[in-house]
Amino acid sequence: MKTLEKFTYKREFKVLKKKEQKYLRKQSISSDHIVNRKLKGKVDPKLEQTLNTAFQKAFTLVFDKGVGIIQKTYNADKIKEKHNSIDSRITRKNIRKQKNISKSSNIKNLAFTSISSTALGILGIGIPDIFLFTALIIKNLQEISLSYGIDFNNDKEKYFMLMIIEGALAHESIYEVNERVDSFIESYRLYDIDFQIKL
Repeated sequence: MKTLEKFTYKREFKVLKKKEQKYLRKQSISSDHIVNRKLKGKVDPKLEQTLNTAFQKAFTLVFDKGVGIIQKTYNADKIKEKHNSIDSRITRKNIRKQKNISKSSNIKNLAFTSISSTALGILGIGIPDIFLFTALIIKNLQEISLSYGIDFNNDKEKYFMLMIIEGALAHESIYEVNERVDSFIESYRLYDIDFQIKL
């Protein structure tokens, strides 16, 4: 790696580390979502177990059968083309371009997921929508993966996606989850998708 690229890489890494620490601090002191707090202790344990089981089944179904269907909902070739159009050299300009590709997908998906989940909540539709909501989350992660040139069609990447989702939902345990994510990135060996789905 050339000196300028090394410098750019180190600077970008430093920026990302700073953002990561800020996110971890904020997430660790924030309590559960207001809806979760209001429902705590009021939801029948059987219903809670039913919902947990439904989410587990939804993730298993999405990964086993739904990946191909989800891929039909967006233009994978266009995202790959955008990624491939960026020069592979590590420069500030190329990093900015790369972030913009990911950001545009993320904003669209976030808006769509929010609207869908709100609409479904208002309609009072429950367990059947868990599959749809899960599919929307996976779709978002797939598009982000593609925008960075990552092939998500393997078990290791699916496991990584599940860890990202767990981290997004964690509060007090966020540092522990983050350590596991970092360890997985470094070793990229030990993983158990079924166990991670249950977390």
